[in-house]
Amino acid sequence: MLARDADAMQADRALMAALTAGDAAAAAALFDGELTWVDCNGRVLDKPPAAGALPKPLLGDEAGLTPSVHRYGAVTTVAVGRDKEFTLRIWVSRAAGWRLIAYHEVSQNLPPVPHGPGRKDWDNPCRVLPYEPRTADERDCLAAWQQLEIAVMHHEPEVWAQHVADEFLVVGAARRHTKADRKAVLAEQRRTNANSAPAPPGLGAAIRL
Repeated sequence: MLARDADAMQADRALMAALTAGDAAAAAALFDGELTWVDCNGRVLDKPPAAGALPKPLLGDEAGLTPSVHRYGAVTTVAVGRDKEFTLRIWVSRAAGWRLIAYHEVSQNLPPVPHGPGRKDWDNPCRVLPYEPRTADERDCLAAWQQLEIAVMHHEPEVWAQHVADEFLVVGAARRHTKADRKAVLAEQRRTNANSAPAPPGLGAAIRL
């Protein structure tokens, strides 16, 4: 871990201590106002319900586990895994300090969800979004994400790779892929013209690190 990441990791360790102890006040103080919390069952919470009924962390206090930490300016990601369970925490630097803006769990101990049947071409989420970007950064981020998803649907591994960091890791109910693994899957899907329709909404969760 680099010295510049120490402040974010101090906040992360304080959060895990608060979650493990069930200290809702201490945990809520580290939650960003725009927090999104997704547990391993796909339940999505924002700050008020997460602070009001503090969820138990999937990996407990994470003692003995080594996090994978990446800093992107005002954003730091912390990924932790053990066996078939994984957690991703995303921190954002605010005026008051580092705040947790996203918490996402995935357990591969749950039954996998199959790909959606039928159509190979979808209107959403690739082309139309029910959201108007508020800033140039949001617009650029959404445009890159749309291009990435369209590349998945069209089986274009090289286009997909342009929008993915080298440390990429996707963990789903039945798979764990690095960037190279995912590129290989897209190439094979292109070769076989396989259906890559997404799973039905609400029936599972995946985590992209």
